[in-house]
Amino acid sequence: MMSEYINYNGSLVNNKSNIISSSNRNFLYGDGIFETIRVLEKKPYNIEFHYKRLIKSSNILKIKLPKDFSLEYFSNNITSLIKKNGHMPAARVRFTLFRANGGLYQPLSHEGLFLIESSNLSDDKFTLNSKGLNIDIYQDINKNKGVLSNIKSCNSLIYIMAKIFATENNLDDSLILNNNNNVIEATSSNIFIVKDNKIYTPPLNDGCVDGTMRLKIIEIARRKKIEIKEVSLIKDDLFKAYEVFLTNAVSGVKWVSKFQNKTYKKKISDILIKEL
Repeated sequence: MMSEYINYNGSLVNNKSNIISSSNRNFLYGDGIFETIRVLEKKPYNIEFHYKRLIKSSNILKIKLPKDFSLEYFSNNITSLIKKNGHMPAARVRFTLFRANGGLYQPLSHEGLFLIESSNLSDDKFTLNSKGLNIDIYQDINKNKGVLSNIKSCNSLIYIMAKIFATENNLDDSLILNNNNNVIEATSSNIFIVKDNKIYTPPLNDGCVDGTMRLKIIEIARRKKIEIKEVSLIKDDLFKAYEVFLTNAVSGVKWVSKFQNKTYKKKISDILIKEL
């Protein structure tokens, strides 16, 4: 169930309210960023990582957050919304930050406005998918590396096209390449592979999104004394791996069972989901 109420700049309003105009810069230019946050046991999960990424991304894009925007303010606004909507104890939350209206490519203001939406989830814990994902590589468009490539931008065309490719080919997801033809991520997830008893994931400078669950998995692996390395991946690495899994803030970990004619197990995925 979607939000009956939304949070617009700190105020709870009915979702049917007409608050977004046709001159909204996020609508016109994709001039914004977003965070997708999972709520577990009535609390936003991994909220510190989301807050740090939001601050970093807003600084890169020169979008000014409200002066009183703190971790506590961020968390409290999310919590008040899910309580109002009755989306507890588990929910999916989207926090969108966008630049105030005005201007063409040159903004008239750098003031940041935000919108928070929530929807309820039935499962109040991370659960590993029982059926493994079937994936392949989307090759029509490559993602450019650069300072914007790590941001959760509201300009998501490459992910939309990759998801369309997956649907048209009866796949669960598809992988995205950077302009060096390195495998960097899936449509809404970071990618990890396991080979030689080590976990590998692409480094941020290859162009993948700076995922909050990616950071959490790296943290857990190191705590569990599982060797994990950030290295560039190519297609052949997927054939050499004996396990592949995807991570994002809502699903946690999803294991992959098939990539083209290669099949995989889910040993490390099981360990990590239990830790989450």
